[in-house]
Amino acid sequence: MAALLGTAATAQFQVAPNVDNMESMPVGAKDGDIYWEHIAAPFTANDLRDSTEISLQSYLDDGKFVVIDYSATWCGPCWNLHTSGLLEQLNALPNFQVIWVESESRNTIDQVYGRGSNTRGNWTDPHGNGQPVPFPMIDDDAQGTCNATCASLNDGYVPLLILIAPNGYACNLRDNFNYNNVAASIQNIQNIAASAPQPGEAPRQCEILGGSKAFTGYETTFSARYISVDSITSITWSCTGANPASGTGETFTTTFPSDGNYQIVLTVTNANGTATTTHNVQSISLPNGVLSYTRGEAGRGTSGIGTGSRAKIYWAVSFPPAMLTNMPNVDKVDCWISRGQPATYTMKVRSGSATTPGDVLGEVTLSVSAAEAGRYVHFDPASPIAIDQTKTLWITMEATQTYPAMGGNYFGDPNSDWISLDGRNWDHASNLGLNNSWLITAYSSSAVGIEDAPVASVQVSPNPTADRVTVKAEGLRYVEVLDLTGRVVMTRNANVVDLSALSAGVYMLNVVTESGSAMTKVVKK
Repeated sequence: MAALLGTAATAQFQVAPNVDNMESMPVGAKDGDIYWEHIAAPFTANDLRDSTEISLQSYLDDGKFVVIDYSATWCGPCWNLHTSGLLEQLNALPNFQVIWVESESRNTIDQVYGRGSNTRGNWTDPHGNGQPVPFPMIDDDAQGTCNATCASLNDGYVPLLILIAPNGYACNLRDNFNYNNVAASIQNIQNIAASAPQPGEAPRQCEILGGSKAFTGYETTFSARYISVDSITSITWSCTGANPASGTGETFTTTFPSDGNYQIVLTVTNANGTATTTHNVQSISLPNGVLSYTRGEAGRGTSGIGTGSRAKIYWAVSFPPAMLTNMPNVDKVDCWISRGQPATYTMKVRSGSATTPGDVLGEVTLSVSAAEAGRYVHFDPASPIAIDQTKTLWITMEATQTYPAMGGNYFGDPNSDWISLDGRNWDHASNLGLNNSWLITAYSSSAVGIEDAPVASVQVSPNPTADRVTVKAEGLRYVEVLDLTGRVVMTRNANVVDLSALSAGVYMLNVVTESGSAMTKVVKK
């Protein structure tokens, strides 16, 4: 999936979403497929057509379930929903109220009325029959408050439908509506409204927020998430083998002393009962001279994120001083580039604070073709870049293309998912509903204790070969094929390398692993 970045009127970061195709979106989710949470402060705004004051709280006080349609004038699926009749039918139900919000700060009132570019039509009269839509319409660029009310439920895509119960609990209706199946969508939304949290219930939808991986010997923090209208009386944590092995409160910070698998148990209690959940974590050692939050990540390239109408996208990872003991310099950086994304990419090694990159210590700019994307791209400085081990090390990436940044499964460390709209102000992608850690790895061949992998630990077969060879090596990252002049003729991010396009002869394979590299010979028949 891909998300499109935008900004809200308050200059806070906001994902201004984009869905290319909603035709196959299912209808029929259960209560367990959604998550309820209490909204932020209700907004008061004015209807963009006649300045009538619109108060979200007044609708809730009247016992209404409010459905907010966060939209964008350029969005095709938003227009399809807007013209499907679903919103009008919801608004006609006695206990429902629809509010339409133009959520993009860059869009204008003219575009809402169908004038100019980047608009699908006249949103105030979508059926072209002179009948205005029967629910309030708000331009959040002018109000600056509607987006903030439900920001925590923003999943990064429009159309975004948020259902708010009269008691202020809300949920994201993603996958619970379909503009091609209006009747089923109406029934489904009514069923979900009936499942809203109520007083007198035990806690439900109890979850542990945090990654499924951690670095051995480093502190890792996990957070509790749950639904409870009534006050919580206790929150307890336990994890056998961790240090500490127990805790209380909304968060749990612990250290895993050795590599292996751990299970965290969270128990949340109120006056009506208890909810318990577990979370499995694999702790792995951080190898000398290798810094990566996606080390060993099996699912490469799980999500892309891009610029939309902006000129650039910026993404980064940072490593605190505690992780730099064996990292005196950076002499290579690997970054996974989205498939088919030709662009100019700039990698910068920077020294900074815990929240902001500072001085540029070195950089590499590459022009990457579409054929070269969809894999790790290697940014090799002309000489090793010395770093300040007392400051936070930042590896920042920037590109001029639609969807260049590619993430793997979220590691759980917020230092793994920095993102910026301008290259100066940074936020966590996880705060924008994007659960990914960037596929960026920094190497230092001068690190204390790092060694090249012994050739004996790398197996290549068959050798000689007429076409393909299979490379076996623990922690394999990629394989470079070099001719006898030392020129790299091929790079593969897989253990199977197809040499059929190469001429017969002798080649060298540079096998790069998590702990080092090895050079071995292969004969192409």
